[in-house]
Amino acid sequence: MMRTSFLMIFITILSQFACGQGQTGDQDWVVLRYIERYKDVAMEEMIRAGVPASIKLGQAILESNAGRSDLARKSNNHFGIKCGSNWTGETHAHEDDDYDENGNLIKSCFRKFDSAKRSFYGHSEFLQKARYRFLFTDLDPQDYESWAHGLKTAGYATNPRYATILISIIQRYELFKYDKMAIEGVNTEPNDPILVVASSGTIARNNDLRMVYAAEKQTPSQIASQYDVKLKCLLKYNERLGTGGKQLEQGEKVYLQKKRRSWRGREKYHFVQEGETMYQLAQKYGIRLSQLYRKNRLTEGVQPAIGAKVKIRGWKIKKGKSPKLRKVAIDENGDEIIEDVVTPNTEEADDFLFEEDQVEVYHLVKKGDTLYSLALRYDITVDYLKKLNEMTTNSISVGQRLRVK
Repeated sequence: MMRTSFLMIFITILSQFACGQGQTGDQDWVVLRYIERYKDVAMEEMIRAGVPASIKLGQAILESNAGRSDLARKSNNHFGIKCGSNWTGETHAHEDDDYDENGNLIKSCFRKFDSAKRSFYGHSEFLQKARYRFLFTDLDPQDYESWAHGLKTAGYATNPRYATILISIIQRYELFKYDKMAIEGVNTEPNDPILVVASSGTIARNNDLRMVYAAEKQTPSQIASQYDVKLKCLLKYNERLGTGGKQLEQGEKVYLQKKRRSWRGREKYHFVQEGETMYQLAQKYGIRLSQLYRKNRLTEGVQPAIGAKVKIRGWKIKKGKSPKLRKVAIDENGDEIIEDVVTPNTEEADDFLFEEDQVEVYHLVKKGDTLYSLALRYDITVDYLKKLNEMTTNSISVGQRLRVK
């Protein structure tokens, strides 16, 4: 399994140790963000498939260089899993450790996944091979050290230091706590990596912008002074901070440079959750608030309804496709009261939904299908699948027609 590029990856990851355990540098920040993004699926897979969350996260960090490897970026393959004889999905050719009869390096066949999460699921299935069976039957799921050595013994990697390096990553980022959380059913993390970075004062990046997470009760004036940014500029970059003396909430994003016109990530839209405002979305994605309103053809000051589809990347949405708005009233305490949902005035009377949302997709249940497998296949949740089909149980039958989109 171990690729020739592995040496460069673990040297990059472990080079930070020379700076001391107490520092939170750029590489640490990248890894912490990666952990925050995938810790939940790692814990879910520990419950479902039995692979320790610490091992899964540690291997993903090591094999994908915290999501930055060529395989991870181009194929969503975060574990370096090769095709094998039974793989029928998409593939990606990548130079690794395979040579032709003349000793020339040739491209190896790697599995290509349609999402990073599918790669995490695929990793669990890959470890169901007979040679890894003893890991599940003989080892304690919270004994990550034995698991790391067991993976090396079973041939997951050829590097003789693989287990040592994996254990070092798990211990450095305290990934073992996710094993305990999964087993005990804990849904919240007391030591959120974002808050750890906030308290450290480390400059982070979002949407290719320099930013920091505010410490509890920290003010914009203090942040401006600490990071040598003019206060008037800081207040302009973060449109709703108000005054320099405002006490900020712990973990609140504060940008140190002018935000961008558009989101540079993969997502094109954000589906509004309860309590979210346009300003919060502007801060979440590093987009200028005025541009976010303009991109969605909305009047500044209005707020999108829960579930509304707000565009964050690309050009303006088409006329008549603006997000639905929430109508609010103010109570005696000055708090918002959501009354109903209204549609902004538009030049077209079309339904709010975009064309791609209006297409219904169905699946004919085959032998072996489960709600869980279908949810994975169509990248939705089991609860959403049941809601689409007005189901009250998890039972499905062969030949049943289920709506999946």
